[in-house]
Amino acid sequence: GRLLEAAGPSPRAARELEQGAADVQRGDVADALNFYLKYRPEALLQAVDGMGAEQLKAWTMQLLPGEMAHFWCVQRARQLLVTAEGLASRLPEMVASGEGGEMDAE
Repeated sequence: GRLLEAAGPSPRAARELEQGAADVQRGDVADALNFYLKYRPEALLQAVDGMGAEQLKAWTMQLLPGEMAHFWCVQRARQLLVTAEGLASRLPEMVASGEGGEMDAE
């Protein structure tokens, strides 16, 4: 709770990341992204979505191999969730058309 918030990103870095205007070369911004990677993956993905390719590359270049693997897993988990949600929304239609095979729409 409070301890995690106290160790979290600076308000300035968090605000700039949220606005897509952060310079990842700046220490407090890189620290914020690293914090998000460890403790708030959804906030990390939102920040990554708002930054350009050069900013993303600059940040990922400073990650250790284990951190990079964790980042990849966070991205992959989101990708799988989006795919699952898309399939779930189409399931009733797929079952009705016979495309769903033996699946039950419920």
